[in-house]
Amino acid sequence: MFVLTSDGIYNIIYEGEMIKRYPVTDGFIDVKSYHISSTILFKNDGVYVCGNNYNGKLCLNHRDDVTIPQRIPIDNITNICITDRFSIIVTNSGLYLREGYNIELRLTSIKNVLSVNYNDNNSIILTTDGAYGIGDNKCGVLGIGNYYAIKYFQKIQITENIKSVAMGYNCTYFVTDEGNIYFSGIYSHNNQKCCPQKLEETAENVFIDIDVVLFENLDYSYIRINNIFGIYSTYKIKLSKIISLHKWSRNNDYDRSVIIHTVDGVIDITSFNPYKVIDCPIQNVVKIIKDSYFNLLVYFTMDEIYVRYEKYMSDITNDDLIYPGQNIEITEKNPDYEYDIHGMNPCAEVYLDGLLDKVNVLKKIPFEHNVLFPELTRFSRTKSSQK
Repeated sequence: MFVLTSDGIYNIIYEGEMIKRYPVTDGFIDVKSYHISSTILFKNDGVYVCGNNYNGKLCLNHRDDVTIPQRIPIDNITNICITDRFSIIVTNSGLYLREGYNIELRLTSIKNVLSVNYNDNNSIILTTDGAYGIGDNKCGVLGIGNYYAIKYFQKIQITENIKSVAMGYNCTYFVTDEGNIYFSGIYSHNNQKCCPQKLEETAENVFIDIDVVLFENLDYSYIRINNIFGIYSTYKIKLSKIISLHKWSRNNDYDRSVIIHTVDGVIDITSFNPYKVIDCPIQNVVKIIKDSYFNLLVYFTMDEIYVRYEKYMSDITNDDLIYPGQNIEITEKNPDYEYDIHGMNPCAEVYLDGLLDKVNVLKKIPFEHNVLFPELTRFSRTKSSQK
């Protein structure tokens, strides 16, 4: 993942190593990464891209990979989404689309865009006139009334005014002004719809990461997660205002947690059936970023950076900060490992010597420069603040 700092743009890779990619003299004011190897960089004079250019997804009218950032030849870009299947650019004048093997952008009829929501192969655009979908429509995720792939935006038929959209891997949730929730795609192993279907639950907002769904309400929120057998369970939990949601799969997906960042702190929900809540040991977290490629979670506070990652049990030392809730005991000469199976699967002990051979650790990243997030208050990390 890339982060913007007062010293330029840095790349955080496995175990939290910081590598400078672009010096501050390059003039970039923000950065976003898509699909591992494609990077979007922002300057005052426009949007620049570099990296893998499969299918011409970087919107440069060619398919050659780009090592030095190049400016997208469109002005006044307000939002951008890049995937291998399509690219979407929103400007003050409208929405541009590149789809499939086409390298050319075409201006669509979509206007007044409120948000761009997407997964790897689909996108739903929320506008003042409703929601419009495009993509492969696997499992009916677009909610257009069928399971066919579409190359042009098609309006989603929901009579109520849609306030927000949340897209997962194989499901989509729509929240209306009245607080009603509609879903399309896979809701459970025996409930799949290609037309938006209204749920009994209501919500102020919906958060989703892959297949974990969180319905946010003022009183109680509801979290839905499936186990390794694909069976969903719903849990009721009291939460303060939610900032972000992150699914965290460990040990080849046999151990799952959900990280919820709220205005009052960060919690882990783990040990499903029944679940338990673990308070994050890092205080005053202002932003969390997940890197699925390196399997990292990076926590930013006002003056510190922490990275959370998996480490093989055989490599654990007394200096490692073990993330709470794992019940690991370490001795200097002969490590003794006690696993918390979390009550997920009665047969899980079979995997102790095979798949379940890693543990979560936290590492504080030594970094002396300011980390900048334009959408948030600036975090400071200076020599004078080091302890």
